[in-house]
Amino acid sequence: MRRGEIWHVAPRRDSRLFPVLLVSTDGMAGGTDRSVVVLSDRAPVGAAVAYTVRMSNGWALVYSIQSVPASAFVGEPLTTLPADVMRAVDLTLIEWLDLADVLR
Repeated sequence: MRRGEIWHVAPRRDSRLFPVLLVSTDGMAGGTDRSVVVLSDRAPVGAAVAYTVRMSNGWALVYSIQSVPASAFVGEPLTTLPADVMRAVDLTLIEWLDLADVLR
């Protein structure tokens, strides 16, 4: 997967497909892990709920991002998102996902 590449995965416990946007976290928090932004359709119409998934040892640490306009995410690498969208990031732990299941 390359920076900005869109993938679709079906997280366990949910049969719907989630679009996944890969971004790099090189140099962030002293690590070189990669992360993805997962867009959810569980938000109200006109909004999207995204998650930053930091990959480490085959597991994904999922954080919440506040609801933002869905159009802000369509096909866009994270680094090109508007500053107001970036400020909406809320690094609150939601849950752990097993990447072996999610990205199979």
